[in-house]
Amino acid sequence: RDDSLHKFDESEFDGVQLGEDLRKLFTTGLASLDLLEYIWDGEQVEFLLDLMERTLLLSQWKFDDESGYLIPSLLKGIYTDKVEGLRFTFDFSRGFLPYGVFQRLLCLLVGRISLEKSKNPEFHSRRPHIYKNYACLEYYQDNLVQVVEEMESKTITVYIESRPLASSCLSVIRAMLHKLNSDVMGTGLVWETKVENESDGQMISYETARESLLEPWFGGADDAAQAQGNIATTRMDLENFFEQLTI
Repeated sequence: RDDSLHKFDESEFDGVQLGEDLRKLFTTGLASLDLLEYIWDGEQVEFLLDLMERTLLLSQWKFDDESGYLIPSLLKGIYTDKVEGLRFTFDFSRGFLPYGVFQRLLCLLVGRISLEKSKNPEFHSRRPHIYKNYACLEYYQDNLVQVVEEMESKTITVYIESRPLASSCLSVIRAMLHKLNSDVMGTGLVWETKVENESDGQMISYETARESLLEPWFGGADDAAQAQGNIATTRMDLENFFEQLTI
């Protein structure tokens, strides 16, 4: 039984052919526009959607010919499988990792993909797999990233599968977190960024890795040349995306 779901009169929503939409919202975090219009009585819908998108409470969802809105705070499922890949971590253990940070980061990640899909009809991104503590998304065409929140250790870890895009992925997601901190959290978050040393699997600080030009996060001429076009496009798109989210 979902107590959040049962705050609503399901029979009322069934009567207007929105019962399945309501149940879907509280199982997958996905809301249809019809459902939100009904909940808000059709009043100021565009304003409320824009406000929630700018404050990173929801993001547009456009996958598999399905359009709607992802509201991560309503996700219930916990992902428990082992996650592997080259990784970098945002470690909040010196302070705190409040509820809502991971969920808002998911909104930024999903929103960025939705923006790319709207600009480029040939970009066919795979449907993200989203849980309360985990997401698997297509960072770039055919390149997946997995994002995991660990509340006990106060960390958010990103696992990547494409070595050539490691530097870009690190740069973009760091920028997203800083955007979230400055615009939504009042710059109150404190964290340390760590990256994996491929040679021994140990995590080292971002600053140490940068000073030593640790590959693939920094340096690596061959990888950089291979990914240069994608990285430039990604950063430009991210700047445009941030402009749309300016509060």
